[in-house]
Amino acid sequence: MLFFKCCTICDGDLLLEVDNIGANLTCLRCNYTAAVPANTHLFNVLCDDANRTNSAQAA
Repeated sequence: MLFFKCCTICDGDLLLEVDNIGANLTCLRCNYTAAVPANTHLFNVLCDDANRTNSAQAA
């Protein structure tokens, strides 16, 4: 998922990446990376989506 012009450093576009460890936002322009805290609603929604996708691929 992309968030356009949301980087706090350079106003670049942020790419949201979710894996088994957690979620990260990475700027495509300056490469700034920030972890999405596990106690946020966004993290819970993203992990649920990732788990559903992984389960569907395994079936």
